[in-house]
Amino acid sequence: MNLERRHKASSYAKIFLEEQTQQVRANLEDSERRLVAYARDREIRNLDDKLEILVARLKDMSSELIEAGQYVSWRRPDTRRCGKRDRQEPPPGS
Repeated sequence: MNLERRHKASSYAKIFLEEQTQQVRANLEDSERRLVAYARDREIRNLDDKLEILVARLKDMSSELIEAGQYVSWRRPDTRRCGKRDRQEPPPGS
């Protein structure tokens, strides 16, 4: 008798969990569909791709800033030479 009750309880639990799993799966699929529609309507792309593009642009701008700083320091007169505006050699790679 005790074994029969355990079997019945296990069967009930199995059926209950299968139903819950189906319901959760359906909710998840519905949520994913709504998320895709939301992103499509607002033209949202993969955020990882956008982040990579922004990081690459930041690196490019940083390099350009460094180059500009080298150019400015190359163009700046050397004040240690009695105020003469001697032309200095450009930095390597310019």
